[in-house]
Amino acid sequence: MEKKQPGAILMVVGGALMALGSFLTWLTASLDLSALAAAIKQQIGVDVSGVPGFANTQHSFSAAGTKGWEGKLALVVGIVALAVGLVVILASLSNSVASKVAFATGGIGILVAVEAMLTKSSGIESAKMGSAGQLSALGLTPSVFDNAFKVSVGIGLYMAIVGGIVAIVGGIMLLGKDAATATTTATTTTTTEGAPAAGSGWEAPAAPPPMAPPSMPATPPTPEPPAPMGDAGGAPES
Repeated sequence: MEKKQPGAILMVVGGALMALGSFLTWLTASLDLSALAAAIKQQIGVDVSGVPGFANTQHSFSAAGTKGWEGKLALVVGIVALAVGLVVILASLSNSVASKVAFATGGIGILVAVEAMLTKSSGIESAKMGSAGQLSALGLTPSVFDNAFKVSVGIGLYMAIVGGIVAIVGGIMLLGKDAATATTTATTTTTTEGAPAAGSGWEAPAAPPPMAPPSMPATPPTPEPPAPMGDAGGAPES
């Protein structure tokens, strides 16, 4: 079995963080009535700390990510990233495709979490400013809520952001692994090109034997000189 890429494992971890984070607290709003009573007394000189209802000085409300569309979307993309990462680990899926899914899901998870952080906080500020008319009728200003009303970010929102980052890192690792595999495959193909496949029954042709240098032509025999004329028929008669 092929050794599985760490990038796929990071996709699973990032997807799980985004999905689980969506069920946890994203934002917590708290109202400190004692601080509100002190601000009212400072602005108009009226002490309301003894009014019924101000005895319970702390009120808070927490909202999970799934209470809004941002958390629901983070849950969906988290499940998608987790599922694709598992497919890469347990089955077979192109690293290029998996990396694109990691980039998309991780990016969406980060964006919706940041958007929730910014819009919820700005929404509280808008509500405070929107009450300026009613407060002014009582001689108060929206600053009366500055120390009394606060909005804090919960752990679920941070988990969604971290999960998106982890998923993107996993996608980068998968993309790098895919490029390295393609380079190795191309190199191996080039090296073995033209060689017979192992076990194919064909053997590589043997190298031709070295050619011997051409031999020099034989030297023709030297002709013998002709015999003297006096020796041919003996001595002439007298």
